[in-house]
Amino acid sequence: TIIALVALIGYIGPLLVDTKLADVGATIPAQPPSWQHLLGTDVQGRDVLALLVLGTPQTLKIGLIAGVVGLAIGVVLGLTSGYFGGYADTAIRLVTDVFLTIPTLAILIVVASMVRVLSIEGMALIVASLAWMGPTRTIRSQMLTLRERRYVELARLSGLNHFEIIFTEIMPNLIPFIAATLVLSVSTGILAAIGLEILGLGPSHLPSLGMLIFWSQ
Repeated sequence: TIIALVALIGYIGPLLVDTKLADVGATIPAQPPSWQHLLGTDVQGRDVLALLVLGTPQTLKIGLIAGVVGLAIGVVLGLTSGYFGGYADTAIRLVTDVFLTIPTLAILIVVASMVRVLSIEGMALIVASLAWMGPTRTIRSQMLTLRERRYVELARLSGLNHFEIIFTEIMPNLIPFIAATLVLSVSTGILAAIGLEILGLGPSHLPSLGMLIFWSQ
């Protein structure tokens, strides 16, 4: 419900606020809040409320793309590691643990600084590239428990192959965990994107909440 309300800003906001005021030089710079500009204007002559209306759905879009992509990678790796075990589990667990010990923001800063022109989608994919470790560990831990259940053993005795067991027997029981992990991944993606944008490494030509904070600083 909260995400839906935030998303509605992108659809209802332009009907109530003149988004053309978000252009550079559209109005007098550095004005305090008034009836004409409810949240004032920034130093570039842009209405802050118009920037908020345009930037909120863009930031939510970054979080959704980063969360979904990161979760998809995490689900695949977690299922593979937890179900098959052996060398695959050892390798995936080792790589995941190594990446978890590295400061994520530091890597994101290096990667983002190497890209000259960033789009919203590009920003989301950069964040998603380091958003898979948490989902991988969560799904793996659940898979280690579920693969020992009796109905899984019965499915094996019934002649089902590995993929049929994973997607028809185990996956339905993982949906609540995947949904909860998605919410966490989206919020983490939003915070990571805003962190990069505050440092000036976001798409400066597009409105977003992080760039709004950057310009205010």
